[in-house]
Amino acid sequence: MAVTIACRSLAKGEQAVEEIIRASDNSSVRVMQLDLASFASIRQFAAEYLDIGLPLHSLVNNAGVMACPLQYTVDGFEYQLGVNHLGHFLLTALLLDKLKSSASPGTKSRVVVLSSSAHIFGNINFEDLNYRTRKYNEWAAYGQSKLANALFSHELARRCKSLGIPVTSNCMHPGIVDTELARYILPQTNISLPSIPGFRGLVTKLLGLKTPEEGASTAVYLANSPDMEGITGGYYENSRKTNPSATAVNSKLSYSLWAVSEELTGSTEILDPLRLSVRTPSMLKT
Repeated sequence: MAVTIACRSLAKGEQAVEEIIRASDNSSVRVMQLDLASFASIRQFAAEYLDIGLPLHSLVNNAGVMACPLQYTVDGFEYQLGVNHLGHFLLTALLLDKLKSSASPGTKSRVVVLSSSAHIFGNINFEDLNYRTRKYNEWAAYGQSKLANALFSHELARRCKSLGIPVTSNCMHPGIVDTELARYILPQTNISLPSIPGFRGLVTKLLGLKTPEEGASTAVYLANSPDMEGITGGYYENSRKTNPSATAVNSKLSYSLWAVSEELTGSTEILDPLRLSVRTPSMLKT
């Protein structure tokens, strides 16, 4: 199985590749640079990946940022919305044809979108998505981006299914994982944890955190398990289907967000094959 890790830091990515090869004995692992805060970087990554000529059976939209101070991407979007949602939206759009062509009879390609239980307190403010006029709240912005993730996955699944496109889309909540995602919310400290074997794992369990391996397990399940063949439009936690908020599966809202996201990312023409020519009431039921 060929695996491509797309990440902002090549140094960290190369370290991850070495660890994966060592643990799995799979030498078909590579790293490529991708900065989701830059549409130019996303387009360059997609072009370079397509030039490799490999099939693409599963795309896991995993990267993210949480509760950061107000800042903007190089393209002028609020950072959490830009990285967590718009970056992945554009990446998926650019790789959609490859996903479609990589499917085979009886086997659909898959898109996995990492949302979060934080989508529950999210609200899509179409009047000011980027916090140009309203007061910024890092958690409200995070909730907005995670709701956008869930709505994107829902709408992608709905469109592919309606149009007979052999691509499934499911989203998930990974749980609270012991990674650098929380770097903006943990207080700075000079205190060092004791270098006792197993101590960090004990602290992780006491705090109810998941290890990175545990946090990734649902994504791996959705991307690779035979049990998920042909299954689309779901929301998962701990490798089990569960119910997101009603807002996360509101098709009128997901349709509107899709249209806005197309415009903001400049991907309207790319995504034309996913255009729903007839907006029937059944398609747009809430």
